[in-house]
Amino acid sequence: MDRPASGEATYRRLLVPLDGSADAELSLPHAVAHARAYMARLLLIRVVSSLSAAGSVAVELSGEGGVQAALGALATQEPDPQVIAAAIYLEEVAQRLRAEGLTVEAVVREGPVAATILAEADAALTDLIIIAIAVRDGLARLVLGDVADELLRRTSCPILYVRTEPSQDGAIKRLRSFAEDLAQAGAVTAVPLGLREVPMDRIVGSVGRAHDLGPDFVPLSPQRRQDDRLKRVMDAMSSGQPLPPLQLHKLGYNYYVLDGHHRVAAARALGIRELEAEVTEFLSSSNTEQQQVFAERREFERRTGLTRVGATRPGTYPRLLEMIREHAEAEPRAHPADHSPTAQTDAQRAATTFQDVARQWYYAFFQPMARRIRERRLGLAFPGERTADILVRLRDFRAEEARLGHEVSWEAALDHFAIAYGRSPARRGWNLRRFVRLPRR
Repeated sequence: MDRPASGEATYRRLLVPLDGSADAELSLPHAVAHARAYMARLLLIRVVSSLSAAGSVAVELSGEGGVQAALGALATQEPDPQVIAAAIYLEEVAQRLRAEGLTVEAVVREGPVAATILAEADAALTDLIIIAIAVRDGLARLVLGDVADELLRRTSCPILYVRTEPSQDGAIKRLRSFAEDLAQAGAVTAVPLGLREVPMDRIVGSVGRAHDLGPDFVPLSPQRRQDDRLKRVMDAMSSGQPLPPLQLHKLGYNYYVLDGHHRVAAARALGIRELEAEVTEFLSSSNTEQQQVFAERREFERRTGLTRVGATRPGTYPRLLEMIREHAEAEPRAHPADHSPTAQTDAQRAATTFQDVARQWYYAFFQPMARRIRERRLGLAFPGERTADILVRLRDFRAEEARLGHEVSWEAALDHFAIAYGRSPARRGWNLRRFVRLPRR
């Protein structure tokens, strides 16, 4: 499909470059408005300019897979921390936009930033690039950075530049305020997520102290900077001493510190990439589907101990629990070694055993099947869905084959499923009777 002819105001494919900064994210509201107005697809791109591992990388999240997709794509090489961090960040942004009903894909690319963005725009037949740029105070014209300037000079695709708010001379950029961001989110419901490992580059703001701290979470006040508490926390972290988890609020794809500002500042200074945190997520009160999925996810994680299985469709998590139970029946496992009544109650032993089975199911079945689903790019057939959602669809497909008298393996069912969906991404339904003559495997 070619780009629209000159003069046609039709935008079907929008490319949004992001670099992980809050400034770059200022382009997102404009991208969302255009996507809704033109019913367009969004393609988010983050370019990793250099890698510690040899070779180039191209990680496609494509609407499902998240961090596991990134790691799966890098299975044949040493995972680069930059790529992993970029994939985590982009998938979180994409997830939030998909929850708003948008069709979103995301890619991580390696290379020169401007040239790589241009190459992706050409390959994706992009109709419009939307990018945030800085504006210097006191100048009547835009002062573009090297990337934006090169895009302007070299691309044949229209570009929408989103002006970022200029900073005052000498002013220090401050953290994002949870109260201010919450005010723009509308009615929300607070729900506990429990204990999580949270990437440091996703902690962007503070609950109540945003105006007192710098972007490194160190106090702006010279008097407070002289407090030796930060040094004590850094010494404790450096020596491996246990520290209590952070208390964080999660809004969209961002985290805000309620308690633990010194720990965040110390971790940033030491280059620590993740910290343990008790997280409370704030969800839109008007989005009943999002609320249902969250409740199902929380129950799934409580039962299984698995926190890396993402889904967007209501009903997916309960179906995954059924699959784990089926896996337990097919491959029964022993109870934990300590069966004494004083060590564990029967309920505790059962819960522990189920979590053991869930972990075995995750590594032995879910991850390999997820990799195969991604290899067939089935996420393109179900925009906005995650690997787990598609796996549940595949389970129904395989069950229907069995009902028609054709018991097949998961691999064979996936082959048949890919024939039904993989070559026609726009097709939303399938007729299993097409496959009644397929040989058994």
